[in-house]
Amino acid sequence: MEALRVVDLMTEWKPARKNGEAVHSRGSVPVVFSLSEEEKDFISTMQRMGLDEKPPLYIIDNKKVRSRVHLPSYNIKSLRVLKGQSAIDQYGEEGKNGVVVVTTKRGTAPVR
Repeated sequence: MEALRVVDLMTEWKPARKNGEAVHSRGSVPVVFSLSEEEKDFISTMQRMGLDEKPPLYIIDNKKVRSRVHLPSYNIKSLRVLKGQSAIDQYGEEGKNGVVVVTTKRGTAPVR
């Protein structure tokens, strides 16, 4: 998603020309991805706990979260974990791997 975001920021591309006429062409933009040590540790923890293949559903302030969000501990008001039928009853099929429900102290927005 980040690579697509960066490509969208590029200036408009001009078509390739040969002898003054527009021609079909291809181009590539190399993109190098790297993870910080903190991100590597996070992924390692997720893999060790089996959460990389069957992640739970995360709900923050009644909104489904699909990406990683950093919440400072001082901003968390409550944290609830739902498992089994209780999770499925409340969140449908998306809750089959469990649900982590976080309520924040309003006023401090999540970062990242």
